[in-house]
Amino acid sequence: MKSPASANKSADALAVRTNVTDEKQVRQLARRAAETYGRIDARVNDSAVTMPSRFEDAPANAFRRVTETNFFGYIFGAREVLPHFRKQGYGVLVNAAFVEGKVAAPYPAPCRQQVRRHRILGKPAHETPR
Repeated sequence: MKSPASANKSADALAVRTNVTDEKQVRQLARRAAETYGRIDARVNDSAVTMPSRFEDAPANAFRRVTETNFFGYIFGAREVLPHFRKQGYGVLVNAAFVEGKVAAPYPAPCRQQVRRHRILGKPAHETPR
């Protein structure tokens, strides 16, 4: 996997305000990056929100927000860059995960722990102790 990025002496950045829960905006971000730089070398999925409340006290829309950001934000990001990586023959996808995926925290967002533990960290559900 050879990346032309290592040949650059300096780097610049493109800032595009993007709501990762909106697939169309994530697609626009990838398009802008590819148009601006001619390629996409890497994508870091690191979006997350938390819900610091007891499970039974949290409003239903808070669960939806956690899931849309912490799960679908990663899915939408990966779906947009993988075709670029395949076409280029290289690319790096980084899925950041919080420590709560491995260690319990007080009042964690329930979806965050499960999504990160089973999907992002690559640990299949059947290997997780109950």
